[in-house]
Amino acid sequence: MMRKTLLAVSLCGLCFSATSFAFVQDYSKRSNKEVTTEAKRGDIYAQIELGDRLATGNGLEEDDVKAVEWYHKAAKKGSETAMYKLGMMYDNGHGVAYSAKEAAAWFEKASAQGHVKAQYYLAGMYKWGRGVPKSNEKAVEYYRLAAEKGFDVAQNSLGVMYAKGLGIEKNDDEAVKWYRRSAENGYAYGQRNLAFKYSLGEGVELDNVEAYAWASVASTNGYTTAEKLRDDLAMKLSASQLAEAKTKAESYLQQYTSHQ
Repeated sequence: MMRKTLLAVSLCGLCFSATSFAFVQDYSKRSNKEVTTEAKRGDIYAQIELGDRLATGNGLEEDDVKAVEWYHKAAKKGSETAMYKLGMMYDNGHGVAYSAKEAAAWFEKASAQGHVKAQYYLAGMYKWGRGVPKSNEKAVEYYRLAAEKGFDVAQNSLGVMYAKGLGIEKNDDEAVKWYRRSAENGYAYGQRNLAFKYSLGEGVELDNVEAYAWASVASTNGYTTAEKLRDDLAMKLSASQLAEAKTKAESYLQQYTSHQ
């Protein structure tokens, strides 16, 4: 059930990037009858909306097989959003037999049209060698494409690649740059990783006050394992430093709240 829930979030989280289409028709508040009628008439966005409703059971009986059929119809007309959603269905084995190879193929098609989440997922498939030959260099390439468009999760992942020297020369300055972008976009993992770099003085001047603030924000934003880092840092701070760190954390939390 959890896997299905995560798939539903992934399917609906970026429904209409539509880089290939000038006008986007919003069917999210239209009736099932209206959406179905327009989908049968060939409207791409209605086809995607109908696929979403069938995949998630939102307003219609859940039917992954039919969802895949509608995504295919939209994908054949060039919709990168539908291509991405097909990739997710193949990657999770919903409505079709699980196939990492097919998932990667659809993610690649969507990526070529600029779909950010498809680029992120394709990067992960290259990193782990799922459905494509393992290649950290390719992973970096696709993480960068998504990161440069502001996708916080990809920004953190690109930072990790720089920090570990995977597919690219190790560079702590670059790692911190991308962790910071991810952190300031509200991603808890990026916030924790930025805190860790401050605590070590890698790619940035060692600053336990700053490290505490970011670790605290990461913890509040859902990365609970950052609590230990925060508490360990608190032991290294004087009373005045701890007060300063807490004030910073409150300020950062207002600015950089997680939206995941």
